[in-house]
Amino acid sequence: MNLWVVFVAVLVLVPSSGGLYEPIPPSFFVDPNGYQNCLIVVGEKADASDIIEASRLAVTLGNVYTKKTEVPVVEEVSVSYKDVKAGTCIVLTPLELSTLWYFDDFGVYGNGNEKFNLWETHEEIQLYIDDTTEVDPLSGIYKGDGYLDFSTIYRIDNVRSPPYVWVDSYTEGVRGQHITGFQYQEKKSYGIIHPLFVYSGYLPEIVLFDTVYTVVYIDTGVLVTGIPHLEYVYVYEDTPFEAGDFTISLLDVDVDYNKCRLQVAGSGAGESFWMVLDPLHGFSPDIQEMGPDIFFDFDKDGVVDYSDKTVVGESELDVWGHALTRGVADLVIDGIKIFIGEEIGVYLGVYWVEDAVLWNEKTCCDPFVKYPQFYDFQIRPETVTSRAVEDAYVDQVTPSVNFGGSSFLSVRSLLNANTRSFVRFDLPELPEKAIISKATLRLTPSSLSSRIYEVSRVSTAWNELSITWNNQPGAVLTG
Repeated sequence: MNLWVVFVAVLVLVPSSGGLYEPIPPSFFVDPNGYQNCLIVVGEKADASDIIEASRLAVTLGNVYTKKTEVPVVEEVSVSYKDVKAGTCIVLTPLELSTLWYFDDFGVYGNGNEKFNLWETHEEIQLYIDDTTEVDPLSGIYKGDGYLDFSTIYRIDNVRSPPYVWVDSYTEGVRGQHITGFQYQEKKSYGIIHPLFVYSGYLPEIVLFDTVYTVVYIDTGVLVTGIPHLEYVYVYEDTPFEAGDFTISLLDVDVDYNKCRLQVAGSGAGESFWMVLDPLHGFSPDIQEMGPDIFFDFDKDGVVDYSDKTVVGESELDVWGHALTRGVADLVIDGIKIFIGEEIGVYLGVYWVEDAVLWNEKTCCDPFVKYPQFYDFQIRPETVTSRAVEDAYVDQVTPSVNFGGSSFLSVRSLLNANTRSFVRFDLPELPEKAIISKATLRLTPSSLSSRIYEVSRVSTAWNELSITWNNQPGAVLTG
């Protein structure tokens, strides 16, 4: 059974109190807060046409969500270009439009001269001007349509990334288990912003539609924005530490071996693990200053099979991280030491990124854009001239004769000798929102007498090679 069919029937047939059927109000589908109140269900035996119709129904319901918002124009600016050739790309930067923003700090990300330089991070608009080619249906040749076509892209250029360091996490055996024997060692790396730049707040920024974002990381395919933090904190069993969307809880402490069991929850992460506490580890350019390792090559083939640290019992996870993308972390925990006071706790170094947003690169922009689609529009000539594609006249004297092949058109009104001329135009296809101010009909007479000529709109179709006085179409007088 295709359940969506039943659903449609329910939508249409709803009786009112008077027994008549009335359309269901939009509030039946969408509550006042904009959330849907209904589901579209397609049965398991539905065919392709059922799914297509269900999709159409979804689009119809989706239109109920649409809200019209008027955005006021804060400031109107303009820039003029002359003699621009087709196939040209114009880039508008803060040099051309002062309303566009740019990032001009003093140092790595700018030169602090309070003037825009092209190498600084900035907002820009690219405007592509072309005469888009279309295929000629008769010749099959691609050629321009004679109209100017515009495509615009809003983008941000020269986005900078702060300096990064990589925190190495060594683990042996199963990640985070409490072990003391020799196990296979594995290394994972997590990228974090250099601590000096986090502490000083010396970070690049971008602006997207009046919202300021701090750049955390960028490469050729992805941009990460957010607010980075780095703190050294004391964590006790009954006092979890909130690091943005993450919660770090202390579950257990092994004082003899200087280890603790932590739990991390939130933002897609959920894990508990044993961690070695070691003050030699930390967030610095010389990350993870490890002591000498013991290596074992059991089969004597020259490949290390197992390795372990020199201190037995310190073989668990020493740094825990959560990678946001490509090793770039939005949470890294480094265990430093056990703290004994009124109660036992641990001293941790915690790096995290609040309000992290991952922006993926789009093919139409470099390096990224929030709304990647093109904004297309077209400028057509102020006046478009169309020549007649069919013309003929009919004669009352010879009512069954066709004059579609005549070299002239005849218009006269005499007793039993009237003639009328018919002219047909193929009007150009106009854009949806085109405004037509007027239409002018121009006819050039070979001879003209002093009288009134009437122009009428033909109400039905006709053909210049078959039209006669007897089969001429009806017309409505227009002036």
